[in-house]
Amino acid sequence: MKILFVKYEYPELDEMGVTTLSAVLKLRGHQTRLAIGSRRSSFRAGITWKPDIVALSLTTIEGVVSTELGRRFRAELPGAFIIAGGAHPTSFPDFIEENPWLDAVCVGEGEGAISELAEGLERGKDISQIQNLWIRRNGRIIRNPLRPLESDLDSLPFPDREMLYNECPSLAGQGIKAFLTSRGCPYSCSYCFNPRYKELYRGLGSYVRQRSPENVAREICEVRQRYPLDYVMFWDDIFALTPDYARRFADVYKREVGLPFTVNLRPDIATEELVEPLVRAGCHSVIIGIESADERTRNEILERRLSGEQLTLAVRTLKRHGLKIWTENLIGAPGESLETAFATLRFNMDNRIDCAKCFLLQPIPGTRIHDIAREMGCLKEDFEVSGMLNEQTTSPFDFSGPDEKRQIENLQKFFTIVSRHPRLLPLVKMLIKGPSFRVYRLIMRFYHLWVLRTSILNYRFRLAELGVFRSRFYSLRNWLR
Repeated sequence: MKILFVKYEYPELDEMGVTTLSAVLKLRGHQTRLAIGSRRSSFRAGITWKPDIVALSLTTIEGVVSTELGRRFRAELPGAFIIAGGAHPTSFPDFIEENPWLDAVCVGEGEGAISELAEGLERGKDISQIQNLWIRRNGRIIRNPLRPLESDLDSLPFPDREMLYNECPSLAGQGIKAFLTSRGCPYSCSYCFNPRYKELYRGLGSYVRQRSPENVAREICEVRQRYPLDYVMFWDDIFALTPDYARRFADVYKREVGLPFTVNLRPDIATEELVEPLVRAGCHSVIIGIESADERTRNEILERRLSGEQLTLAVRTLKRHGLKIWTENLIGAPGESLETAFATLRFNMDNRIDCAKCFLLQPIPGTRIHDIAREMGCLKEDFEVSGMLNEQTTSPFDFSGPDEKRQIENLQKFFTIVSRHPRLLPLVKMLIKGPSFRVYRLIMRFYHLWVLRTSILNYRFRLAELGVFRSRFYSLRNWLR
């Protein structure tokens, strides 16, 4: 069978989801290909290939554009089997009822389901009872239950980067590449889908699973043999949840790999016992979620369950080991004020964070924060997530008034710059009172990328990086979107 995977946007780093599915399918003798839906040439090439199965990977914030893509594929390939998977169909499988161009949606992890689907279609078998799939048959939707979670991640093949790099050659040529060592997150922050996923898979196996350090190292070494690799980005929700895993990982990684790398840690696990072995293995920088420095916003609204002391101690521990720190921050939460947003900015300034990335909080339906906002009465009744894309520049919440709302939105654009250059604070306080110019977004994105490249992810420059940049920002229209 010929399976065409479809992502809407050109990825910044290696895409783990569809590449793992592709690897599983190739082991069973199928052919796979990737299409980038936002690129006309890639879309047309996918159509010309005449796939048997079209598999769209959807996030909730890409709903409208992905739905339009699906309709176009149905019009061009009336005989293809079209299936959607990813975060949106998992959280809202009724998506299939709203979109008659769909033949099925995959709920949850898809390795077993897509393998059975391809085999069933190839051999003419009944596919209506495949676990994890909701399938359209004779005008009705068959809702199949979930299968148990894959407990042994080492048994899965390594992601099929060849498929990804054939369509995105710039990713192959740049020196930084992404890897995953685990699946699942044990925490339940209100703005994340993890609580919903954990509930979905209750009783079907351990939600949080880790690969062995040996298996991870083997994948990295294989990639390094085939492609340029100077820097490793571990893209896990939370890396190395225990000091024991960190120590075992450090021993294997230092011996087998030895490249500088970045991990994502939660403040309360960024202890001396966990950080020290990572540094010994070559950890160069750490992504850490501050989210909000305001106690009420952080714990009652975002449900982070972290004290201010834990945030400060984590930063001190990382700095003591000489690690570069990249924080992730959320402003514009339900009930937040301009004063509390500035408190988060001040935390980053006072602690001299190397790169403070800031997002405006978006209440994606299906997350607890969406329900909290509704309960607090600060989410507009006509709010719809449709059409939203990543890194939003406006907030859907009602604050104390339009002036405060505009200032919070503008503050997000200048957050990274002023956190590194506190002397700009008086100027920024004046600028945010003015109109919301779209050029502010250009400043934010370019400056943030420059800081990451020069101060955090410090690795050898390769010309392929320019190709990734061009593909991600291929037009002024997209930059200002």
